[in-house]
Amino acid sequence: MFVQQQWHANMGGIFSTMAKKNEMNQIIKINDHIELTDIRDTDRLQFVKYSNNKEHYDYTLHIPSPYTEADADWFINSCREAEQKHGRVVNFAIRTEGVLIGGIGIMLNEKQTAKHKAEIGYWLGKPFWGQGIMTEVVRGFSDYWLDYGLLRLEATVFAPNLASKRVLEKAGFEIDGFCKKYHIKPLDGLPKDAYLLSKVK
Repeated sequence: MFVQQQWHANMGGIFSTMAKKNEMNQIIKINDHIELTDIRDTDRLQFVKYSNNKEHYDYTLHIPSPYTEADADWFINSCREAEQKHGRVVNFAIRTEGVLIGGIGIMLNEKQTAKHKAEIGYWLGKPFWGQGIMTEVVRGFSDYWLDYGLLRLEATVFAPNLASKRVLEKAGFEIDGFCKKYHIKPLDGLPKDAYLLSKVK
C-alpha cells in the first residue's frame, strides 16, 4: 500500500493529511486557487502555449525557443522517467482551476554525502507574472520539501534575472554568493553568471 501526504501551504506554514494514494498522484495545495500536481499528457498544448516565451529561453538552462509539441512530449516523458526513478513526483504542474500555467521541480541528490540537499527550478506563464503566484508557490514548495526531510534547498538564477531572485528572497531564500560562469547553457554553449541562493531548515 502506498501512502500520499497531501499538503496545504498557508500563512502559518505546512500541515498534512494522510490519504491512501500512490505518491505518483501527489498534490500540494498552495491556496484556494493554486495547486501543484503531477504533469499529465493532457498538459501538452499548455506547455507549448506558455513556454514559447523568449524570456523563458533567456533565463533557463533547458527551455528551447521556439518551444514545440515535440519539446513538450519529450519533457512529459522525462517527467514519467523521473517519477519511476524516484517512486514519486518530482516535477509538478502549477495549476489554477485545473489548468497548467507553469511548473516547478526538484533535483534530488543520490550521493550519500548530498542526500540532505536538493536544487529547485521553476517557470510561470507570462500572463500570470506580477501577481505574487510564484512567490507563494516557491514558499509552499520549499517548505514542503524541508518538512519532508531535506535540510537544504538551493536555486540558481542567471545574473540578469532579478525578478526571479526577488521571488526566491521573498520565499525565504538567502543569497549565498555570486558565481561567475556557473553554468554552461546546453542550448547555446555559453557560460552564464548566476546567483546561488539557499533555504535551510
